[in-house]
Amino acid sequence: SVLEGGSEGTAPDVDAALLRAAREALRYQIAGYETACATARRLGDYRSLDVLLQSLDEELTTDSSFSRLMSHHSRLARTI
Repeated sequence: SVLEGGSEGTAPDVDAALLRAAREALRYQIAGYETACATARRLGDYRSLDVLLQSLDEELTTDSSFSRLMSHHSRLARTI
């Protein structure tokens, strides 16, 4: 299992489901940050906007990492 560091015991399908669920939750967070950024921009609160944009960038980086992990996991599952 990828999530358990390669140990036996957890089906690859369970790992894939956990990865999809985590990524879905992350995408809700991204949407929240995008909304907060738009609100801060409309209000002219550029100090808050800077902080929100940094957080949004971190979430987008995490989303990209999830994408790579899911792709890797998919390739591994096909070889099992």
